[in-house]
Amino acid sequence: MAFFPILFFFSLLPFTSSEPLPGFLSLSCGGSTPFTDSFNLSWVPDSPYINLGRAVPSLPLRFFAEPYSARNCYRLAVGNLSLALIRTSFTYNNYDGKRSPPAFAVSLGSAMSAVVNLSHSDPWVEEFVWNVVGETLAFCLIPIPGAGFPVISSLEVRPLPAGAYGAGSEELRDSLLRKRYRINCGYQDKGPLR
Repeated sequence: MAFFPILFFFSLLPFTSSEPLPGFLSLSCGGSTPFTDSFNLSWVPDSPYINLGRAVPSLPLRFFAEPYSARNCYRLAVGNLSLALIRTSFTYNNYDGKRSPPAFAVSLGSAMSAVVNLSHSDPWVEEFVWNVVGETLAFCLIPIPGAGFPVISSLEVRPLPAGAYGAGSEELRDSLLRKRYRINCGYQDKGPLR
């Protein structure tokens, strides 16, 4: 498909403005101040998007120790996006000193998306392509009884061009695509790849 070379080309173009790109949202979960990272991405604290959980700004990290509420949901305004990439990272980093990494589920809208088990990998990164319906996207962390409290470190929303997945995007309604693994197809630079 022509989409992948075009997306790759645009991802390599330098972006020098301190203003975020339209439709881009980068949340520093548990963070307390906005900042710009080494990729020149502008990050903002997640507190305007969720009223649950407790922040650990030094990591950054937000954990949800409420007595096993059913869903801990971010409400993300996505405006008129039709297709979005949602990238999120989860880091336990023994923030509570208990050396007991949690496991929990995540969902987009009403679709169960993944089970995160930080005892297998810490940090854990998930990426989803979601066919957006409506102007608000719910991204939820769902505790698993007896498996610890959900944690999250970052949450990103990136708009994808309409028709990015061709006619197949119509089949994505009420479902999603999830990244399984990524293969380096010849990238040689020794710097960080995003």
